[in-house]
Amino acid sequence: MAPITAVAIMTPKPGRENEAADALARIATLAMADDGTDMFCLNRTTTEPVRFFVFEVYRDDAAFAIHRANPAIGKVSAELGDLLGEVEIVIGGHSAGDRPPTRSTAQ
Repeated sequence: MAPITAVAIMTPKPGRENEAADALARIATLAMADDGTDMFCLNRTTTEPVRFFVFEVYRDDAAFAIHRANPAIGKVSAELGDLLGEVEIVIGGHSAGDRPPTRSTAQ
């Protein structure tokens, strides 16, 4: 089972940057609680216009499906719809180089 990776690049609507940042931070917390989410790293540009970009790594297709079906994430994502202008999401699979170690849910 190969890891699934995603990069999301989002430009908030003018004046909605802080609200978008708050909503995205809530999604990050929810995503990292999902079984099989190895990375959900939210970043904010240091230049204007503000853009957010997220690096995501999921253990496999099943873990990515869990993420996409999470109703709490869906609720916050709906809020984001009013806060964001341009959104680009690229989904792929890990092909070379290092990736974060798989998070173990077993203690």
